[in-house]
Amino acid sequence: MIVAIGADHGGFEYKQYIKETAKGIDGFVDCGAFEFNAEDSYVDFAIKVAETVRAKKADLGVFICRTGVGASIVMNKVPSVYCGLAENIKSVKLARQKNNINCLTFGADNVSKEKAVKIVETFIKSCFEGGRHQKRVDAIKLYEEKQARTR
Repeated sequence: MIVAIGADHGGFEYKQYIKETAKGIDGFVDCGAFEFNAEDSYVDFAIKVAETVRAKKADLGVFICRTGVGASIVMNKVPSVYCGLAENIKSVKLARQKNNINCLTFGADNVSKEKAVKIVETFIKSCFEGGRHQKRVDAIKLYEEKQARTR
C-alpha cells in the first residue's frame, strides 16, 4: 500500500508524525509541504496528493490541514478522486466501505496526532463493500463523466 500524503503548515507536524508512526503502509509519496511555512496554501499540496492518486502513483491519498474542509473541496475537483473528510474511526471506515473514497482529509485542530494515525491506519485497512453501494458510486462516476463532456 502506497499512500500519497500532504499537508500545509496547519498539518505539517501531523504529516511527519504519520509517516514515522503509521503501520501497514509500504511507502509514502510525500507531496509537501516539505518545511513549515505559514504562508503556504493547502490548495497546492492537496492538488498534488489528488493528482498522485489519479495518476496511480499511490493507492490512496491523505491530506492534513487545520480543518480538512478546503482540502476536501479541492481534492474532489480532481477527476477520479473521491475524497472524504473523516475525523473518527467509524466515519473513515464507513466512507471507505460505502463510498469508496480514495482520498482522506482531516483537521489537525480536531484530532490528536495519535488519533490521526489510527484514522489513517483504518483508512488503509478498510475496503469498499460494493453490492448495493456500487450503484451509488457508479451514479457519481456517471455524473462526473457527463460534466466532463459538457465542459
